[in-house]
Formats: sequence, C-alpha cells, structure tokens
Amino acid sequence: MRFALFALASSAVFTTLHAQNPAPGQQIDSTQVKARLAEEDRLRNDWPNLQKYSKMNAELPAPAPGEDRVVFMGNSITEIWARYFPTMFPGKPYINRGI
Repeated sequence: MRFALFALASSAVFTTLHAQNPAPGQQIDSTQVKARLAEEDRLRNDWPNLQKYSKMNAELPAPAPGEDRVVFMGNSITEIWARYFPTMFPGKPYINRGI
C-alpha cells in the first residue's frame, strides 16, 4: 500500500514538473502561467471551491417585493440544468448554485 501511494505521488510530481517546463525553444505564455498560478492558489486556499458563486451572489439584487425566489442547490448535474432554466421555468427568478 505504501509503495502504491509513493508511486502515485511520484507520478503526480513528475507530471507537474514536466508540464511546467516548456520544450526547448517553446515560448512560455504568461497568461497561461498566471491562470495556472491563480488556480493553484485557489486550490491551496479554497480547495472545495466554496467561493465559486461569491461574485455572482454579491451582484444578485434583493428579491422584488412579493417575489418568491428559488435557489437550486446540488451537484454538477444541478449546475448543468442552469442552461435550461429559461425554457423549463420561463419568467421565473430561479437561481442555480449547483457545484
């Protein structure tokens, strides 16, 4: 069991190091590097991605007077449903927070 974990960890480290080193003569895209560093930072500080909807939540206006608002919470299947909300629930202020 310990050998399998060591082999898996070693493989992950090798893959990460190999992916970070460009081939000779290959240009490094700073946009990709910045995106990868941002994602690594997010994984270190918020690995379950709890802040995924924080910006959208902050931009969400308060419900209108008398408005009943529904928030769908669930897994990735629930998250995918959001694209169908306009046809499934026309005119409804439903919010999707699937993860």
